[in-house]
Amino acid sequence: MHVQTLHSSAAALHDYPPVDKPDHLPLHQRWLMAGSEGARCEQVAELSKPARPPRFHVSVDSPRGGLLRALNERALAQARELVRQGQLGEVVFEEPTVHTYVDEVLQVQMEPLMFVRVNAPCSRWVPIVDELRRRRAKLHEVELQPHVAVLRAEAPLRRLLGFERAIIERGEAPIQAAIWLLRYQPTDGWQAVNDARVAGAERGGGA
Repeated sequence: MHVQTLHSSAAALHDYPPVDKPDHLPLHQRWLMAGSEGARCEQVAELSKPARPPRFHVSVDSPRGGLLRALNERALAQARELVRQGQLGEVVFEEPTVHTYVDEVLQVQMEPLMFVRVNAPCSRWVPIVDELRRRRAKLHEVELQPHVAVLRAEAPLRRLLGFERAIIERGEAPIQAAIWLLRYQPTDGWQAVNDARVAGAERGGGA
């Protein structure tokens, strides 16, 4: 086994404490009935049975539609398929959106930071690293085993949209990717928050 550390060790995942936020399904998508049919509310209870751990949730919040919340794009696709199966007419899905919120203490916008693990044949790890770097992911390590490379990285969810499709479509060899929520962080990064605090302290001290 050979581990090639490309940026920093996995311990860097805990440089900052996790942000306490109840919404652990950060990828959202609205769905609407295309015709005159109303949303079948009685199907929502079945569709919304939580998995362990929960990967998606389906809700009805209007007479003709509702909201999907999912952990990642794969889970969102599963939720869309269940809605199609549970409704009588054609369903229209709006563009997915990434959930953000303004932290009441820091007064900055927070976004979901995702952890990425990819298992791929050793011959495929270089293009996957290139794809992660193109998306400005923070690559922690590449573990080269006899036949499989294991890549670990983190990146904001907004930069990972389409990532799984991109790496799977590039080759016929089997590739497995897992993406899950690590924590919420400032959209501009913690360094920007620290810099703003320092600047504010300097202005206050000079007054």
